[in-house]
Amino acid sequence: GRVLETVAATAVAVLLQTLFPTWPQQIKYVLTDKATETPTERRIEQEFGINYWGDKNEERLSELEQDLIKIKETKPMLFKYLNGVTLYSKEDLDKWYTKQFLAFGGRANIKTDNVELCSLDSDMEKHEFCHILHNNLPKEFTEKIEKILGNTIWKDLDWTPLLRLRFPGSWKDGTSGPKNGQVCAYGALNLEETVASYFEELDDLSFWENP
Repeated sequence: GRVLETVAATAVAVLLQTLFPTWPQQIKYVLTDKATETPTERRIEQEFGINYWGDKNEERLSELEQDLIKIKETKPMLFKYLNGVTLYSKEDLDKWYTKQFLAFGGRANIKTDNVELCSLDSDMEKHEFCHILHNNLPKEFTEKIEKILGNTIWKDLDWTPLLRLRFPGSWKDGTSGPKNGQVCAYGALNLEETVASYFEELDDLSFWENP
């Protein structure tokens, strides 16, 4: 009985760590946030109406601030439902239990309306913010997208990366650009990625001129 309980508890712990690899750092950031708040962090929270947790490096905070300014200028609606942003420090991402998060670059937690970032890139940030916006829109929006592009989900994707526990990022022919009505292969994973991928390219004129 005890052995089975131990095995079950270990399996659950491994599963949780796989699904939520950053939770130990997230707890640390929340607990130490106010005691270590910086002027740039405070300015970000006030200017964009969001919470900030994580890296206190002023250079990276300033870079994040510039990204957010750029995003707000072109897509202010992305901040409507965004609760907060966590930027993981390079030191914390070097921990063995968070290394797998590096493969994502960032991710949106639709349960808390927070976005977690391990690197800084305004396009990737827009993509993750869009997941938060999309999750808060009426379900009719997704239903309309499904009618238009639902039959393209999973179509022609190269699934071999799953063997390395990575999401597919290319088509079977080795390309990753527009195909089947999708702007990129990654967008064909599901409707959420379809919407975020399209949204990411909306103001990129070079993409639409030469997709």
